[in-house]
Amino acid sequence: MKIAWEIKPAMAKIEYLKGNKSGPEYKFQIEYLKALKLGSKSKYESNIALANLYIGENNYILAENFINRIKNMQDSKARQVIGDFYYKWGLVTKKNDKSDAIEKLKIAYKYYKISNNPNAAKIKTTVMETYFSISNDLANKNKSQDAIDILKSSLSFWDNAETHYRMAKIYEKQGNIDNAIGEYKIVFKLNPTTSNKEQYVQLLIKKAKILKGKGDKVSTELYYTWAKKLDSKLNVPINPNSLIILNNVATKCNENIDKDIIIPEVSFKLTNIGKNKINYLKIKVLFSENNKPFSQEIKILTSEKNPLSNNSSTSQINVFASKPVNYVLDKHDLQAQIYISQKNPDEWVLFRNLKIIWQMKHDIIIPK
Repeated sequence: MKIAWEIKPAMAKIEYLKGNKSGPEYKFQIEYLKALKLGSKSKYESNIALANLYIGENNYILAENFINRIKNMQDSKARQVIGDFYYKWGLVTKKNDKSDAIEKLKIAYKYYKISNNPNAAKIKTTVMETYFSISNDLANKNKSQDAIDILKSSLSFWDNAETHYRMAKIYEKQGNIDNAIGEYKIVFKLNPTTSNKEQYVQLLIKKAKILKGKGDKVSTELYYTWAKKLDSKLNVPINPNSLIILNNVATKCNENIDKDIIIPEVSFKLTNIGKNKINYLKIKVLFSENNKPFSQEIKILTSEKNPLSNNSSTSQINVFASKPVNYVLDKHDLQAQIYISQKNPDEWVLFRNLKIIWQMKHDIIIPK
């Protein structure tokens, strides 16, 4: 079947004069008459009239071909019409394909925004509600990571507190407390009224209790302090000298089969949750095997010219052992101790004990 814009007006007129009112040609007769009536007056109106014929039959794919003809028009009215088209199409698509609906609604938002249409804010909210709906569907199917991923993808469209709050709740349900706390922190920075402060406080206390159970007294006190900053009436055991939190902690070993060595590594961030900036901050990482130290690494993180401001974090810190561990095939009991110092001369305080788990990434094949 030929589509409307492939039929010459003369051919359509002949079919009309013949009185042929059946088959696809009859629709083209109507299209021709509308175009004939409006064409000399306005190419813009002709394309809209032809698009509306297909919209009336919910055939948005064919209608889009006519809408495309006016996309380059530098006219506010045309842009609003395009926005209306994609908005209606998005709502229709939303019933069966929410992901496709999001793409249509984003286009609508784009044209509403450049035409200063007051519906732009409404469309923006509709797009986010559709993202939330997809995320809820995935979470209800126990696909929590997929639910988080769709929320993350929405942030490029609109970075807002509600999205981060939803991510925090999913992370919390997963038992991923560190990520949940990180998202709560963003929520309270963007819009404190989005979430119940008590939920955030309870999560911080939960983290503090976990650290206390691991014997990490320094970090325990810091999380308690963070919670008390949000709720001054909170009765928690705190007596920290430095309001610093260690987060995003990871350990791994980098193996080199050819040299028969492995190189331990720890990575983390430090966050200043105090009221004042930190002008002097150093870390020391002590790597050991079977409780015998073999590598000590020291890094200077802040200075008077480059302080760590309150409620801010360092970039990711990666520390490698300068001395490798020999014999890839052997079993290794590896640990790393992280110390901090905020005084000059240095007074080192043990901040975290870490066990480094290593599994060989490559199978060794012995030739026959």
